Amino acid sequence: MKWTEAFKLVFAMVASVGGAAAIIFVLSSWLGKVWGQRILARERAELHRLAKQHEISFSQLHVERAHVIKGLYEKLVDLYDSMQSLLKYFQGADEPSLDEKAQVFRDAHNQFIRAVARNKIYFAKDTCEIMDRLFFSSRDTYIDITTYPIDPRHPELHAVKGLYQERTEMWEKAREAFKKDIIVITTCHHNGIRIS
Repeated sequence: MKWTEAFKLVFAMVASVGGAAAIIFVLSSWLGKVWGQRILARERAELHRLAKQHEISFSQLHVERAHVIKGLYEKLVDLYDSMQSLLKYFQGADEPSLDEKAQVFRDAHNQFIRAVARNKIYFAKDTCEIMDRLFFSSRDTYIDITTYPIDPRHPELHAVKGLYQERTEMWEKAREAFKKDIIVITTCHHNGIRIS
């Protein structure tokens, strides 16, 4: 065998091995792309499923939070209405007694406090601080209005000189302080204080 024949034989072997290698490389590249696309499609589908699941959970949380806010606002309105009924200037003869109104106010206060305590997780820190302040304001209002006899017809109010006037002034202060805190919390969303 001559060098030229040996060279041709070696070249043919190298060419066939190189050709096979090239074919294997092309096929493996193609197969890698196909597998990669399938894996990518599967991962995309899983991410889409997780995103949808998160979206559903998040929307359910918003619905639940909306119910909490609505319930808490109703308790706040009940508290405000009971305070207004108790502290209003003119008490009609057909209305419940002031002692009964004080009881309604106390019950509304307790319901509001329980609702706030159970649902603080849904509110921002600054909103919770306002509600806490309202709690203390409501409590202080109740203490202030029950420090003196509630019923203006009570003999003690008229027996002690100036007691009725002092009671009226204290009730006015309680009315104004409570009203100010109620306005802050009911308008907090409109004034830029975050609810969430």
